[in-house]
Amino acid sequence: MTLLKLIAAAPVVLVLTACSNAPSDGDVEKAYRAHVDRVNEQMVQMVGRQAAEGMKVKINSVKNQVCNETGKDVYTCDIQIDIAGPLGRMQQTLPHRLVKGSDGWSLSQMY
Repeated sequence: MTLLKLIAAAPVVLVLTACSNAPSDGDVEKAYRAHVDRVNEQMVQMVGRQAAEGMKVKINSVKNQVCNETGKDVYTCDIQIDIAGPLGRMQQTLPHRLVKGSDGWSLSQMY
């Protein structure tokens, strides 16, 4: 009987998953990496390329934990990050706001 319930529920789960407009794990990682690239480039503009080399943030990993819709094409996602920078290595999970625009998802702010 349990197997029968699982088989009957599978199409519903697939339909609900397919209808989700939330950013995928790949979208979240791409948006976070683009954000860090912009921050690193701003550092280059402020202090010069050579000085900025030691200040750059390097991403070891980005993992999306969960996203919750907070508006039309706006989601708050808990993102687990592992980064290294001038102050050492940092690993934590933080909420980030992602917005879908005409060119895809972008990180609009961190909380």
